[in-house]
Amino acid sequence: MVIVEGQPLQSTGRERTFRTPDLAPAEEFVYTVRATVMIDGKAETETIKVNVVAGEVSRASFEKLFTRLERPAPSVVTTGLRK
Repeated sequence: MVIVEGQPLQSTGRERTFRTPDLAPAEEFVYTVRATVMIDGKAETETIKVNVVAGEVSRASFEKLFTRLERPAPSVVTTGLRK
């Protein structure tokens, strides 16, 4: 499960996309993104902060968490929409 700012993403698969609401131009915003997976019957979570600027694409990857699973980590693409 991948959660952005407390909202679970509905998409599944290796790459997931989250579109921000309109953002003020040239301002930087920080989004909290959390991934949770089951490892040996136990929920393991990694949380990262993603810097987002209006009109740009930001990427996040949960490498630490998914190397423990020995499969590719999903990534989250965050698109900063301009106001």
